[in-house]
Amino acid sequence: MEIIDVRKQLARHPSKEYSKRTLESSIKYLVIHHSATLGGDAFSFARYHVNSLDWPGIGYHYVILEDGTIQWTNDLNVTSYHVKGYNSQSIGICLVGDFTIEILRTEQKAAARELIRNLLDRLELGIDAVKGHNEFVGSATACPALDMETLRQFLNMEQVEVYLNNKKLNISAELKNGATYVAIRPLGEVLGFEVEWDSERNRVYLIKDDILEQVQQESNYYLSIINNIKKIISEV
Repeated sequence: MEIIDVRKQLARHPSKEYSKRTLESSIKYLVIHHSATLGGDAFSFARYHVNSLDWPGIGYHYVILEDGTIQWTNDLNVTSYHVKGYNSQSIGICLVGDFTIEILRTEQKAAARELIRNLLDRLELGIDAVKGHNEFVGSATACPALDMETLRQFLNMEQVEVYLNNKKLNISAELKNGATYVAIRPLGEVLGFEVEWDSERNRVYLIKDDILEQVQQESNYYLSIINNIKKIISEV
């Protein structure tokens, strides 16, 4: 998990400051947001929150970029503005992207899981503490435009290490209901396949030496090793 501390580099209001809270006793929720933008980072969001919204500073505590880099933007004891009525009880985590029209990237999901699980352990909270912005009463928004139940299940999966010829691969994998799931694109590329996504048919194609292997998508780019992977490997 790569966390870059940008707290002292972001735009701040010249006269306003966020209030502080007692960390351990106050935090009840980790609130997931999307930026609703095609790109951007903590610096651009901070400028918008300060210059356009007249807030004391950026509203999020963390921003997760499209490549999985995590920007640390506020101390956890800062009561920033990000979910009306619950700011004093929550930490705001923003995923860069507009998920009404985009798919959450694998790198972002992996980084979000590592960050969120670390925070849950630190604050002694359960997985139900992870909420989408739109799951709070009075929040008239689509943010984060994600299936939060599916995301919570992903966050709660046990991680699995993947090895090929005794070499550990930098590929995310999970154990779920007795089956092991692995990200199909990085695995296919390691095995020498070209990987193509057909959004109209909801299919992933693995192509090598003019041999086309069609794989039905399972759970947002994850493929069951038990059911499919032996067939793929046999053709390498």
